[in-house]
Amino acid sequence: MGALSLPTSGLVYVDTQILIYTVERHPVYEPLLRPLWQAVQLGTFAVTSSELALLETLVQPIRNSDRALQRDYEQFLCRSELQLLP
Repeated sequence: MGALSLPTSGLVYVDTQILIYTVERHPVYEPLLRPLWQAVQLGTFAVTSSELALLETLVQPIRNSDRALQRDYEQFLCRSELQLLP
């Protein structure tokens, strides 16, 4: 398993898998993604994703009636550090 190569500035697009691994704290991938979210919190760069990612991440929690996980996704995806684009 390698490490992420992060930019020193700019805009980074993250897809649905990155969001899922982060919110659900995947044991292998979530630790690899920590530097990404730490850099975002420091303002090193901005992160964006698609509004479609919100819908994609909510499929399983809604299907499984997992309100807690649904809330976790909604809170994470509506953070000011993450911009959702149409």
